[in-house]
Amino acid sequence: MWSDLLLTYSPVKSGDILPNQVNPTPQNNNLHWIQWVVSNHGSKLYKNGQLEDLGHGNGDNKIDVLADADSPFYDESSPLATEDNFYDSPFRSDITENHNWDAELYLVEETAPKTVTIYNGIKWGWKNTYTPPKTTKKFSDSLASGFEVDRFNLPNLTPGSKYIAWTNNDLPSNR
Repeated sequence: MWSDLLLTYSPVKSGDILPNQVNPTPQNNNLHWIQWVVSNHGSKLYKNGQLEDLGHGNGDNKIDVLADADSPFYDESSPLATEDNFYDSPFRSDITENHNWDAELYLVEETAPKTVTIYNGIKWGWKNTYTPPKTTKKFSDSLASGFEVDRFNLPNLTPGSKYIAWTNNDLPSNR
């Protein structure tokens, strides 16, 4: 399960939309992206490429950067992000589990060491809900002796799935 987000920041001239509006422009490597992630299946990626899967049910609530990153800026942890472009493709491989992956992404301008101005952001993410196919149905009836025809209805079974039927006939005469 995954989702992709590609975002390009294309500033208009300051004041063109709102009179007192200031739009930062990419220059001198001062613009960055900060992404905060909340997920029910955590992971850690390191500079050496090692991915540590924290497993389903071990959530994330973190700034989304490399586990051993030197800054909180996404674009300094990912080669796919720059001052004016952001790309992320979060995924989880255990498709038979429910997942929630939510993020808030902000454009920030570094104005001094460890100081940023936060501009507008967006919320994005994805969710999957696993619904297992209905593959079993139990019927009960009795037959003492002789011949009997039963008609059972099979509603709510998943179309296209394969099914196996069997009889547990425990009559002493059938052993």
